[in-house]
Amino acid sequence: MGKLMNLRYFYTWFCSSITSYPKGISSLTSLRELTNVIARADHNDAKEFSLGNFEKLNNLCGHVRVKLVGNAIDADEAIRANLWNEKDFDRIRINLDGDIGKES
Repeated sequence: MGKLMNLRYFYTWFCSSITSYPKGISSLTSLRELTNVIARADHNDAKEFSLGNFEKLNNLCGHVRVKLVGNAIDADEAIRANLWNEKDFDRIRINLDGDIGKES
């Protein structure tokens, strides 16, 4: 992922087989558009992209669509993501995975 640091657009609209994104997505700090992001919501995972990793993606704008996976939403991760302070978003759409809120 490190060699893609200047990548600005990352589209995965028709990639339904993706079940997680690598943690390295958060190092792509030049990203302007990122679609259909899958992020762990229940904890900060060492290998998977998690909700809190949005804090590093300060250049995102336009429409952002996020699917949160896990069995809960970690409040610390949500606060760290700081998505509500992004001024360049036209729209943020957050989908919750069917397992969020279920006891394991």
